[in-house]
Amino acid sequence: MLIVRKMQKSDVDRLYAIALAAFKPAYDEYGLYPAIMNVHRQKFVAPLFLGVTFLIRGKIVGGAFVVAYGKTGEIGSIFIDPDRQKKGLGKEAMLLIETMYPKVNKWEVEVPSENLVLQSLCESLGYIKTQTKVDSKSGLSSYKYIKSVW
Repeated sequence: MLIVRKMQKSDVDRLYAIALAAFKPAYDEYGLYPAIMNVHRQKFVAPLFLGVTFLIRGKIVGGAFVVAYGKTGEIGSIFIDPDRQKKGLGKEAMLLIETMYPKVNKWEVEVPSENLVLQSLCESLGYIKTQTKVDSKSGLSSYKYIKSVW
């Protein structure tokens, strides 16, 4: 059973290693890691208070950065240990994040346009594709998904 909790400073080294491994295939293909990662300094750019940690039987298996402001929330850079991917943990993690913030009634997530698995996951959870964005530096495109919770 997956448990989600606020990210703790003691989690960061393990989470960074997981994120590095989880995002390596995208880096190998496109030459970019998510903006939350400063690869040169080996640390997250986003403040830790925005982070959540995923655990199974007390062992860290992944994390995400979540911004909740008022009734709107954004799930960003969710990552699961590559050894545990494709087992439903991403879906479970997103649902748990949604329950952590009961006042949020509109969730947003941005997904690379090349990642059909993540697009399918978002759609299976009721997210609707609303916008295409193109990064001016890399030229890579992504889709913005929105889910309304009433």
